[in-house]
Amino acid sequence: MTPDVLWKKLENLLADPARLAAMGERARKVFPAGALERMVKILAETAWH
Repeated sequence: MTPDVLWKKLENLLADPARLAAMGERARKVFPAGALERMVKILAETAWH
């Protein structure tokens, strides 16, 4: 996936609030509370070192 393809996918998702909300609901059912924050912390600690 290129940066341009990723950007287009994000634009399409952000242009569809109902789809974005549905994805958020499904994500909350699958991932434990705080999962995003933990993932960001791990990436920040490892990705640029």
